[in-house]
Amino acid sequence: MIISFSLLFPVVFKNAQQSHTFQQMLKTTHLQRKKLLKKLFKALYLILLTIALVIVMQVFLFASFEVPTDSMEPEIWPGDFVLVNKLLIGPRIYNNLGLFNGSITPYKRIKGMHPIRRNDILVFDAPYLLLPGTLNAQTNLFYIKRCIAIPGDTFFIENGFFGIKGYQQPLGNLLQQLLLSQTPDETISKHIFNCFPQDSDNHWNIKDFGPIYIPGKGDAININVNNIAIYRPLIQYETGKTIRIEGGSVLLNRESIENYTFTRNYYFMAGDHVANSDDSRYWGLLPEDLVVGKAILIWKSTDPFTHKFRWKRWMKRLK
Repeated sequence: MIISFSLLFPVVFKNAQQSHTFQQMLKTTHLQRKKLLKKLFKALYLILLTIALVIVMQVFLFASFEVPTDSMEPEIWPGDFVLVNKLLIGPRIYNNLGLFNGSITPYKRIKGMHPIRRNDILVFDAPYLLLPGTLNAQTNLFYIKRCIAIPGDTFFIENGFFGIKGYQQPLGNLLQQLLLSQTPDETISKHIFNCFPQDSDNHWNIKDFGPIYIPGKGDAININVNNIAIYRPLIQYETGKTIRIEGGSVLLNRESIENYTFTRNYYFMAGDHVANSDDSRYWGLLPEDLVVGKAILIWKSTDPFTHKFRWKRWMKRLK
């Protein structure tokens, strides 16, 4: 019996050793799995943090836009990628998710570093898209133009040159305006020559335009049948009501109005390439609501035909 017990003992010992080895393997596998999960959670955290930072930068700080047209030549060329600073005039915070389907949405603008100035190059939601003469901007299509006139200005065009009553500094690209002034009227097609508001009282064109007062928040102006074509889109945009003329009177819905106080700031925008730019000369004034920010830099540039980098235009400051 003693000999039999001693013969069995090594077998029991061996089984115990195998069990210990198996437990060690399980423990090692558990630690490896724990380390792997820790790495995955860390990677996921970094990815989410990066996405959050990008969203914050896009909403509050900067945005990038590719320019497809020549309306801002010679300052900005097709194929230029511009960096837009939102802090200067203040970023927009939307109150709902309507911006994802391209509709106009309520928003609040955080106070910026300074107000919009004359000659600032701005990126904004394209206005007056769906129905001419009606402010119906979409938030998924953008324009880039130069701000020519700001609230309180009385703007005009005389022989192709931009002007503001009481202001003597250059506005826009003077060379392009000179070239336009020297172009015979009969050589310009009618759809380019004739301008906003294209009614029987205001026969304005790209060489002889205005004068037009640019309203700002709190400005009260007289409204009559002679100027309602200019301000109709703005008043309808602010009130959501319909304007019509009846018996020599201007009616807002069914009520007669002789003056109106504006609740927003407006701007006159124009491209530097004045002979080929869809801007305020054709669709009217731009509400501040639609401004995304100020373009400050061309950070990258590619030729739209060859797709080659135009290195000399990289990191070019805009003027």
